[in-house]
Amino acid sequence: MSETKINEYMQVFGEPGALTAALNWYRAAFALDGEESFEEAFEVEERVSEKSKVPTLFIWGNQDETIGRYAAEQTANQMSGAYTVVELDAGHWLISEQPDLVIEPVISHIRTNDLRHQKDMESLSKAD
Repeated sequence: MSETKINEYMQVFGEPGALTAALNWYRAAFALDGEESFEEAFEVEERVSEKSKVPTLFIWGNQDETIGRYAAEQTANQMSGAYTVVELDAGHWLISEQPDLVIEPVISHIRTNDLRHQKDMESLSKAD
């Protein structure tokens, strides 16, 4: 990572509360109950009463040491709405490592789902 990029991260995480918020996200995301393994933590079907219906774009780096393949694949089991996976040859910091490969699918996802939302709203208006 370049010195410039390191300085940018230091500036962001130097803001009051920024580092605590980032660490708390990871603490909550990987909180395990008792003796369960990391893999068991993702077996949440009995814990989740309803799958997500929100159109979801999951961009995953196949070299990510934090979110492994098992976790990435299990995410699909928690979705019932439109779900798209983009697998990149990258690690955990996708936007830093492969910005051009992240930006395009995000913009496409937003545009596609904004159009879906507009059509849904038009259908609701016609139903009234």
